[in-house]
Amino acid sequence: MIRPLADTYSTVDGTPVNAIFLPVGQLVCGSPPLAPMVYPSGLHTISGIRFGNPAEAVAAMPAMPDAPGGQQANVALKPFEPDRQEINVSSLNPVVAESCSDQLPDGYEKPITALNCIWGWVSNEKSRCEEYDNWAEVWSGNDGSMLKGYFLLAFKLMFGVLGMVLISAFAITDKEWMTDRTLTKEAMAVADSQYLIYLTNWAITVQLGYFIHASIATYVAIQKYNPLDPRPSPCPWWIKICWSTHSLLLSVCTATDLLYWILLSSGGSTVVSVFQHAVNGVMQLLDFLVTGHMVPLSHGIYTLIYCIAYVTWTLIFFGTDTRNHWGDNYIYAVLDWRSKPGSAALLSLLCIFLVPIIFGTLFPAISIYRRKAFRNPRHKIG
Repeated sequence: MIRPLADTYSTVDGTPVNAIFLPVGQLVCGSPPLAPMVYPSGLHTISGIRFGNPAEAVAAMPAMPDAPGGQQANVALKPFEPDRQEINVSSLNPVVAESCSDQLPDGYEKPITALNCIWGWVSNEKSRCEEYDNWAEVWSGNDGSMLKGYFLLAFKLMFGVLGMVLISAFAITDKEWMTDRTLTKEAMAVADSQYLIYLTNWAITVQLGYFIHASIATYVAIQKYNPLDPRPSPCPWWIKICWSTHSLLLSVCTATDLLYWILLSSGGSTVVSVFQHAVNGVMQLLDFLVTGHMVPLSHGIYTLIYCIAYVTWTLIFFGTDTRNHWGDNYIYAVLDWRSKPGSAALLSLLCIFLVPIIFGTLFPAISIYRRKAFRNPRHKIG
């Protein structure tokens, strides 16, 4: 049975530290704010300690009060490394220290090391692992969010889900954009059936799914989060999918809206078009700024896959001689592979390489500074 310690200890800089007793041999291996240590009494292990400033936890802890067995210990705390724990214990019972594993238990997030050569990658991955292992705290709004608990859930539902339902309904039922050319009933039926051929409508559909998914994740996190139990827990796979979609949409919505106004807009856009190509992007940005979810660098791969997928789709549309409602063999005139293959290829390559690089680094950088300003103080690293 886990029971919280009655008192709190302090690091050398005076930061209060909460400790949890667990049976010997059990060790909650978590994220950077969790510095594992051993209370070498032969009876218990103190395994979950949160620091206000873990980066300075290298200094030795003062001598602990008497353990249940009447022994004392001096424990040197070191910053947690996701791929390895370092625990220095001055103990009468060294067997206890040996019971602590060097590796994270199964289920906890491990850093991606393949791109460690990229500047800032290592620290970003440490932060990602911390966020994932404390997912309930993050998604319930208790770490870095402007809104908490059911206020955050209400924001997701009323602002996100309801807003995207309205935008989707406007986009599906809007016929005003067809009035510049005479269309037969058959052509209008084709236009209705081809709603999902457009990049904008891809983004809107994914956005609607994301806000529904994020609302469910927020509700589950609210039920899961317990401020009296600081232990990390493995992030469920469906939460990771929602997190990845959040990162993806920030890049995709911003890029899609910019491309529309730069390449496609004729200057006479309708109200519905503004909602499709501006309001949806603003909604995604506001969700990001309010919730404060981290955008890891590693999530840039999803933007790359998305861009490749849509370019591939335009090639399939062209290669199968599919026609839009105007009878043209392209989705967008700027991606006309038949008449302008060179410019279509150049634009496609620019989107595939520049969009993931630009937005895949911009939003992670913003998220780092955003979270430093609003994070729970016990998670601050400096």
